[in-house]
Amino acid sequence: MRRGVLVLVCLWASVAGMAGPVPCEVRAADPPAAAKATEPPKISGADVVPEHKLVRLAVSDIPPGHFILWDVYPFEPVDVATQRVKSQYEFAAPPGVYRVRVRAFKPDSESPLEAWRTVTVQGATPTPGPGPGPGPTPPPQPAPPIAGEGNRVLIVYETGDVLPAKQAAILTSGVLRDYLDATTAKDTANPNGAYRIWDQNIDLSHPSVSPSWKAAMARPRASVPWIVVSDGTSGYEGPLPESVEATLELLKKHLRGR
Repeated sequence: MRRGVLVLVCLWASVAGMAGPVPCEVRAADPPAAAKATEPPKISGADVVPEHKLVRLAVSDIPPGHFILWDVYPFEPVDVATQRVKSQYEFAAPPGVYRVRVRAFKPDSESPLEAWRTVTVQGATPTPGPGPGPGPTPPPQPAPPIAGEGNRVLIVYETGDVLPAKQAAILTSGVLRDYLDATTAKDTANPNGAYRIWDQNIDLSHPSVSPSWKAAMARPRASVPWIVVSDGTSGYEGPLPESVEATLELLKKHLRGR
């Protein structure tokens, strides 16, 4: 139940021949307006595009202070145009069904705003066969951000940047490394655990760097430091949290067997 605030206004006046209080007037103040919830972003554009034509999408309802990151799945056959305006996304692709995601990040927030849209690139109309045509193709599932089975984690930073003390401690934390040793996948390429904490300019030409880590390092990043988390089927990508404790909480939320 909302309760207004009672405002008591009393006026003292001096009247010729008598002095005293005039009866008080009681007014009900208006209750404060409720805070408006943040609306999710909206992606606009064509849902069906002919082959050899650009898919043109745009995002709206991005609150001030957010930066924008686009993804398309599957990514391999797609040719993405240069983004001159971050709120617009254009790409060319062979016939197929594509899932497009846009995320809006705020530097001091861990959870991004997110929206999805399905776009179909049509090919040439096939000649009808003697029997019924195939059923509808289900939309492809987004690939995990780091290729490979099991839990995998990548933290990318810039050596020349001066980070806040709590965030800088993440890069050398023994508690964090013990957790990653115990929970990430182990295989021939990752005998001590499938996680890496790398400078963004690290030399990836060394034979010990597997294709999956090269691909993970090539993924778009809106800023550094940045964290990529994968459980083998899905994952998370975003700004590195502000402390070891917050990073562990994020990992436990997205990794399996945590």
